[in-house]
Amino acid sequence: MKKLNLQPGFMDVSSKISSKKFLQERINTIDVDSSILDAHYICDDSEKNVTLTTTLTGLVIGSDVAVYLDGNPIDLSDSKILGTNKDLNNKKIKIIQNVTAEKDTSCVFSVILKGGYKDMVFHLSSKVGENGLFFIVYIECI
Repeated sequence: MKKLNLQPGFMDVSSKISSKKFLQERINTIDVDSSILDAHYICDDSEKNVTLTTTLTGLVIGSDVAVYLDGNPIDLSDSKILGTNKDLNNKKIKIIQNVTAEKDTSCVFSVILKGGYKDMVFHLSSKVGENGLFFIVYIECI
């Protein structure tokens, strides 16, 4: 085995970059450096339930997440189930998360959908402005 003389920390950086790419491919994540996302989620023809989970990361305060299915508000506080694959086909999901914090505070809003053709994780990252921040996610189920 040949030993390479590299600068300290070089292997750590390249390892982290490779790991992130590997993990994104393995768990189907999409990272967006924005507070708005427009995406598709593939449903199948099954009666399997599709669940929605959201997380907010950072030194921020988030309001309750508002979720709309075809323009109608839905309450996911008791259950994370949006509906079955068959029911969600050709429907649109809108998710809104309001965030407050000191100006220029970074945060990440994650949306996790499970139960469709493939489980998907969407990460949106942005900085809080003077008047706060809104994360807005539009997902069309196809």
